[in-house]
Amino acid sequence: MFQLRQCLSLTALLLCSTGLWAQSFSNLDFEAANPGVGPGPVPGLLSWAAAAPGWSHGGIGGSGGNGDIDFVYQDLPHVGISPWYALLDREAGSSVLQGRYSLSFASGHASSLDPGSAWVPAYLSQTALIPLDTRSVQWLGTGPLQLLVNGQALTGVAASPNAWAADLSAYAGQIAELRFQNMALSPQMPVTLDGIAFSTAAVVPEPASVWLLLGGLAGLMGIQRRRRAGL
Repeated sequence: MFQLRQCLSLTALLLCSTGLWAQSFSNLDFEAANPGVGPGPVPGLLSWAAAAPGWSHGGIGGSGGNGDIDFVYQDLPHVGISPWYALLDREAGSSVLQGRYSLSFASGHASSLDPGSAWVPAYLSQTALIPLDTRSVQWLGTGPLQLLVNGQALTGVAASPNAWAADLSAYAGQIAELRFQNMALSPQMPVTLDGIAFSTAAVVPEPASVWLLLGGLAGLMGIQRRRRAGL
């Protein structure tokens, strides 16, 4: 019995260390939003648990816990130049990227009224286990949106005007932070994010990049032929 308990303990330790029991990413399409639960202090504001369960966010809140980023806007305009987050709802007439919900957010200044105050980037982040067979991550996004994994910026490849993908194979099977950050350096320039998904497919370069590569190879072959002809 003692040996069995030891074996189970070692197995549990191994599973935890390899991340097999780690939490999985959730609500990657924002469809888990539930605006009817967890309203904010005034109509048009939602709690984060209601608007974007599973996600953390960046920014500076106001005094008393009622700052612009402590809640998520819904059908309420943002006033000022501080960071903000908004849940877009197709059924309310908002322009979304897919499904019913998308999330939009903008970076801004620490003070809603002082353009000389510190610049505060807005971002969404989630830390969990990246599936073992992952080769890429795909997402829908608009605006100056940057993906960072454990703080390392990844290059997004455009598959269509609003569809992006990045090579995530180096992080497969690891617990990692995915952070989608608004890289705008002026206020009121929002990004919209939706449809994040892990994929077993490799990232396919943009057609323009493929033609550029082929053109470069053709140029090298031409140089080699001319050198041979000159010998």
